[in-house]
Amino acid sequence: MLRITKHIILVGNSSRHLIALQQRIREIAPEAESHISDICSIRELLLRQKVDMILIYTRDDKTGFPYVQRIRQEALADSIPVFVCLEPLAEAVLKCLMLNA
Repeated sequence: MLRITKHIILVGNSSRHLIALQQRIREIAPEAESHISDICSIRELLLRQKVDMILIYTRDDKTGFPYVQRIRQEALADSIPVFVCLEPLAEAVLKCLMLNA
């Protein structure tokens, strides 16, 4: 049985893109578990689960900053790395994020 070693929250403005990213993460890092969340539900996820990384995926650079602001207002997210991606991530970048988060 595969042991989950990384927990990631995926947030963004397109559920279609987030689902594709979640599938890509499963292919590249099967030991990582990702949860798609809307910005208002992040606190609930943080209360239930230790999270290693929050990945914001949006194709609009104006959308990323408000997401980061909202996440940083949550005290439980203070020590969690937050990454903003504006385009699909290459496999090498995703692997690097998984290793370093």
